[in-house]
Amino acid sequence: MWNSVPFLSAVAWWSLVITAVSGGVAVIAGLIGGIAASRSADIKGVEDAKKIATANAQAEAARLEAAQIWQQMAWRRVTSEQRQGIVTSLRGQNFEVWVEFVSADPEATTFREDLASALSEAGLDVHYYGGWERAAGLQLIGLPSPQRAALQKVLLSVDIPHTVRSEPSRQPGSQVMLLVGTKPDPTV
Repeated sequence: MWNSVPFLSAVAWWSLVITAVSGGVAVIAGLIGGIAASRSADIKGVEDAKKIATANAQAEAARLEAAQIWQQMAWRRVTSEQRQGIVTSLRGQNFEVWVEFVSADPEATTFREDLASALSEAGLDVHYYGGWERAAGLQLIGLPSPQRAALQKVLLSVDIPHTVRSEPSRQPGSQVMLLVGTKPDPTV
């Protein structure tokens, strides 16, 4: 049997058929595996892209929240644009302004210096008093007058938050006073 040509030819032929079928199955299995791996990678890529987009949105929200907190904690300062607006609007006017402040508060003292410097540059007669122990925010104090109206108009135009109190200035001969208190609570 092992010496028979027809038997050996049959064995060779079936071996070839089995090898061809096995190779075909292997190729088909390889193609199916490749397609499945590619599809799996696509699905994973979409899922990962969604996760990345969510993480980026969360990071942006956290950045905005941190910026808001930083802004609430930052000291009040007169910007160069605000300073220019104050100087331009009040230049040529000649009246006395007292800028009073809570001297124990470094932030209020710095903000007072910024305001007083801009008012002086505009040509106003600026005086200081730092004996306040407690006050909050920026208050424009004085009875209705052209001077109070001019200061109120310029503070509004340069977007400096303040309140107005219609009562006489505490300084004799002065029509208006700015009281620089501690930075107000941002939740108020």
